[in-house]
This record gives sequence, structure tokens and C-alpha cells, in this order.
Amino acid sequence: MAVANRRIPVQVKPLAPLVGGLLRDGRRRHAALAWLSQMAIWLLLVPACTDRSASREVPVPDGMVRVPAGDYPVGSGAPREGPRRTVRLEAFFIDRYPVEESRYRTWIQDNEPAFDTWIGRLAESERAGRPGYPATNVTYDEAEAYCAARGKRLPIEYEYEAAARGTDGRVFPWGSDWQPGMVDENAFGPAPIGRFPGAASPFGAEDMTGNVFHWTRSTVRLSAFQAPERTDPVVRVIKAGGWPCARAFNRATFRAAMNASFHSPWVGFRCVQPVDPDHDTNLKLEALHEPYTDRVFDTTEGLRQLFSYELLPGRRLHPEMAAHVAKIAKGSTVADVGAGIGYLSFTLSRAVGGTGTVYAVDIDKSVLEFIDACHAFTPNDNIRTIHSKPDDAMLPEGSCDVVYLLGTVHCLSQETWRPFMESCRKALKPGGLLVVQDNTSHPVVGTVAGGMAKAGFELVEHAGALLPAETGRTEEHPPAPVTDLRQQPAQGYLFRIYRKR
Repeated sequence: MAVANRRIPVQVKPLAPLVGGLLRDGRRRHAALAWLSQMAIWLLLVPACTDRSASREVPVPDGMVRVPAGDYPVGSGAPREGPRRTVRLEAFFIDRYPVEESRYRTWIQDNEPAFDTWIGRLAESERAGRPGYPATNVTYDEAEAYCAARGKRLPIEYEYEAAARGTDGRVFPWGSDWQPGMVDENAFGPAPIGRFPGAASPFGAEDMTGNVFHWTRSTVRLSAFQAPERTDPVVRVIKAGGWPCARAFNRATFRAAMNASFHSPWVGFRCVQPVDPDHDTNLKLEALHEPYTDRVFDTTEGLRQLFSYELLPGRRLHPEMAAHVAKIAKGSTVADVGAGIGYLSFTLSRAVGGTGTVYAVDIDKSVLEFIDACHAFTPNDNIRTIHSKPDDAMLPEGSCDVVYLLGTVHCLSQETWRPFMESCRKALKPGGLLVVQDNTSHPVVGTVAGGMAKAGFELVEHAGALLPAETGRTEEHPPAPVTDLRQQPAQGYLFRIYRKR
């Protein structure tokens, strides 16, 4: 329309007298009316065109949901959660579900070396071939490459949290209060994708928490960094914990961090896509300026334990250990020494029942924090954590019916094993049992097994071949094996039950 390009003078006289004069002049009336009509049309069309451009609805890509632009509350100020703040985000799309394993498998199998590496990780985690479950054991770069191949990217932390919490700042995707049945509270592995549709976020994204952690692009610096084998304290934030029974880890505000080169059977990912890819302004919030936590981070901190292979999907106790745990009397007091993140501790908690007690003992405070965060949500609130020393389990004297050392002996040294075993012996009641499972490929394991008699213990049952140091007692016949089902000579499988003398 030509009038749209007409120049408007900088100084404009008042229109009322001018228009009135024109209308009184019959010869110029028609021209004036035509001019006014065109001006009215122009005034109506310009804002209408502008509104359509600004509010143009971009179709939601298949398999994604839309998160509109707006101000979103993030963080809570709690430990391991970001500071409370409000951030302005532009509109974006986010995958409705985590990336599914079969989709990732189809994509990566075209790259044979990368495929072989990934399949090897699945075999290690006992998760090979599980369609319908989230893709896990994927590094940050691998996850980002998958998203990029689809014209997408990984979310920043604030995008992920906004998609999970909405504009009302809820604690969980479904609301601000915990509701049973929204996640699998007793899981020891990821759940099938979409199993809990009632836990969807306000925008319709599912599995935003309670299943697997998710990689994000956001970077954060570790405070009081003490990891000599690494030079860069910058790590990537992961969101949306799905740890068994740990409600605190299922909060949408919960933040963990992991080295970009790490992979874990507990960490998956999903992709986002900006509504306007040419103006991806949310990325300006990618780098986080606050430290990860206010506590010291070192090589034994949660990244090594929280994402360890101790809570592998499908993990089971060895038959001998499982059989012994099954025979524990209700109300017993037992100790899991070298508890790690508590796989055996949680099993023992159920075995001894509400009237029993489990001491979860470890030298690493961070894993004890994890157990403390979880044990209150087990059926029996009966786990007590103890911070041990290298040469002392720090157990109450005469308190335990059974002390378990699952994969703990090999962590002892030639100098510390004897006083450590003495502390375990003192913790046992008269006739109490010490149950040991370990790997004899570690020299100290053979040393300990050969010295248990002098340390005040009597061998009563065993599985796995007896060691030369154990068979040197010519005056006694070695005990008969419990079973040979898990005897693994190549790896030196050792299972022993000792009685306190």
C-alpha cells in the first residue's frame, strides 16, 4: 500500500482544524475522506502486522514440549542446590522424555569405534539391550553430539529447572509436596521411560526427576579444589536425581556435578531446541558463577562414589553373601564396614527389621551423607552412620552380632589391617561373626586371610579356593566350601566367614 511509504513531516499541525476545513470545502471533501480512510487503515495494519510477527506460533517439534518465555524461579539456597533467584528465559522446546536407549543405539552404531566403546560400558553396568529405558553411560561430548546431529543442544541448568518447576517454583514437577507413586522409591536402576505420567511437569515433560540424572551445558567451578590428577576444576552440572529412596535427590532444584569425560549408569540426557534458533539468548546464562558447594572437593568426594558402579541396575549380592544375609535374625545388630553408598547397608536394613540396627561405616564422609539422605526413606529407619579411621572401624565395643566387610579388605594396607581387624573383633559380641568378601588379586587380601587366626578369628565357612597361607596349618583340616557357584580362580574370588574366638 503506497501510503505506508508516505513521508510524515517532522512538524505536524493540529489535525482537527485542518480536517474541519477540508470537510467544509465541498470540492476537497472526497479527497480528504480518501486520505483519512487510508490513514486509518495504515494505523490499524501496522500494529497488527507487528503483533503477528512477535506472537507467531512455531509448531512444536515431534516428541518435544514448549516452555514459553518468561521469568522463572530457580534454586533454593539449600546445600547442593543453586542460590534462590529469578531468571528471564526466552521460549524453548525440550524433549518430552529422556533420550531412549534404542534411539541412541541407532545413531551411534554408524560410528563403529564409538559404538564398541559404548556397548562395552553397557556390559560393565549390566544394562546391555534394554529398549524402553533411558540411554545412559554417555559422556557429555557424546550427548551433545547426539543433540547437535538433530539440530538441537543440551539444556542449560536453568532451562531444565524451569521446564521441571514451571513459573510457580514448585519443588517437584508435580507440586511442592512429596507424593508417593510419582517415582520408584525402591529402585536400584533406571525405570522405563514414561512409567509415571502423573509426575509430568507443568509443560508436559516427563521423567524430569526420579529416573536418571541429566547432563546440562552449564558449567560450575568446584570450590577448594583438591584433585591432583586433574588441572581443571570446571565441571558440568547434572540435574534430576533418581537415586533409590532419596527424596532429597529428587527435588527439581537438586544439583550435582560431573566431569565431562565421566559416564555413569545413572546419567542420561535430553535435548532442547530454541524457538528462535537465530537468537539463542538463553546460552548467556550457561556459565554459573557460584561455586558448586561450600565444602572441600577431593578425589574421594561424591563424584567417585555417588556415580560408582555400586548401585548398578540389576546388581545382586553374590550367592554366598545373599544366603548369609537371608539368615540374619530380626532384631540383630550388624555392621557394613566400608559401606560405600550403602548397597549392602540398605539390604541389611530390610533383613534385620525395625527392631534391628545397621551401622554403615566408611572413611569417606560424602558417602555417609548420601546414606543419611536415603536411609530415612527406607521401610526401617534403623541405619546409623559412622565415620571410621584407616586403622579403626570406630564401632561400639561388643555391639554387633555380625560385621560385614564387602570389598573392604583390599583397601587396607599392610600397616593398618591388623589394628583394623582388632577393632572389628572388639565390636563383635562373644561368638559373633565376621563375613568377608573380596578379591585376592590385591596382595593385602592374601596377607589378611593368612593372618586371621592370629588376629583372634576362627574360619568356619568359605567359598573360593583356600590360599596357601590358609592351608599351612597341618594340624587342621580346612573347612569345606560353602559352594563353588561363584568360585572364580582367575579373579581370586574370596568369601570367608570367621567366628570371634
